[in-house]
Amino acid sequence: MDGISKKIFEFCKSDEVADSIVKRDYFYTTYISGVYANISGRYKYFWLLQFTLNTSISVFHMSAILRTLLILIKVNFTLATYLLQIFLLIQFALVVLITLTLKRHTFMRLCREMIGEFYAYLGEDHAEILERLKEDSWREKKRLLAIPPALGFIGAFCLFLAPILDSSYGEPGFNATQLRVFTDTPIPLVYPFEIPEAERKFYFYLLTGLQLLTAVFIVSLIGSAVVLFMNVIFGYTIHVQYLISTLDRIQARAAAASYLGGGGGGGQRDSSSSGQPFGKEQLYRDPASLRSLESCLKRNLRHHQKIISYFRMVQNLFGFVIGYSYSTGTLVIAMSLLSVKTGTSLPGTALSCLMTCALEVCIMAMVSVLGQRIIDLNEDLRNAVYNMKWYLSSKQVKSHVSLFLEMSLRPVELKGFGLVTCNLDTFSNVMNTAYSYYNLIMAF
Repeated sequence: MDGISKKIFEFCKSDEVADSIVKRDYFYTTYISGVYANISGRYKYFWLLQFTLNTSISVFHMSAILRTLLILIKVNFTLATYLLQIFLLIQFALVVLITLTLKRHTFMRLCREMIGEFYAYLGEDHAEILERLKEDSWREKKRLLAIPPALGFIGAFCLFLAPILDSSYGEPGFNATQLRVFTDTPIPLVYPFEIPEAERKFYFYLLTGLQLLTAVFIVSLIGSAVVLFMNVIFGYTIHVQYLISTLDRIQARAAAASYLGGGGGGGQRDSSSSGQPFGKEQLYRDPASLRSLESCLKRNLRHHQKIISYFRMVQNLFGFVIGYSYSTGTLVIAMSLLSVKTGTSLPGTALSCLMTCALEVCIMAMVSVLGQRIIDLNEDLRNAVYNMKWYLSSKQVKSHVSLFLEMSLRPVELKGFGLVTCNLDTFSNVMNTAYSYYNLIMAF
């Protein structure tokens, strides 16, 4: 009991710095979806109620979808595959919610240590470099932020417009009364209870409201999880780019420190602006300059140690979610293609599946591109270290460079389930596998 109480106490700990960063960077979307468990003050009651409602209503709909699938699989394949997609998305949303809730403290630590602050090089001023990197990151991030609104649009279309198109221009091909399919709601389902004809209007409002709550939960949670993933990965890449920039300027940093501090002191300007710049050969012949170079390289090593710890936290936070997203995305894309191919009798459902497929491909591509960027940046870091004129340096500097190269040779790759590498090759495999599933099912 003491162990359980201790774990509950640790889980309920809050972090004001992390909470403020979440509010600043995610515009309260994490509170709407519940993907971030804010258990500070009055928010804990709202989160607990939200978590209970989302999970219970989602499980209720998953059970209803399974019942409906077993009935409709023989009479309307298009609608059955469409319901299977919804089932997979609800399941994925629940997995993401539970996983990120359990890893709440890892996320808070990343917010506090990686996103909230940057490594300070003692005696050096790199504010201009950091600002430039942040601006470049924000420009790219803005283009990717179109994904969550697109997800919301598709959710609204599936819930409101698709049923109208199906009822106006489509034909379900089965007797809803005989199969006990309640078709009044946007998503027709077989519920585990009788719906009397006299109370049909009441159940319409009740069940439509529950479907609306589930739709808001799925859209908001997946959308905020996408934004959360983007923000964390972009924050990590800024740190690596920052380290690479300081390594590219290490000669100027060492020369400035040697000129201003006599060998490793705290200089605030480049040798190019000091009035007495060091030549390249003089830098490696002068003992004071070599001491400055060693001091600058040690700072880069300490910075790299912090970046390695950040990556381990990122892997711990997203490893399971990435693996599950790849497996779910493969099935959703395959089911969407099947629904589009066979959906001539239900145009609204087929169009919804087509848009879902396109958005799923975009999300998988975004995840893979960001994972590939982490791999490429590690390669750039290794090149930046190797491109230093280490062969002109002292033995101490050469030993530091050897250590740096050894650490950078270790693979830095986001892995789903600890096995599937998050990169463009995996994205290609996902597309091929989804198409293979589609061809296999169509063969029958």
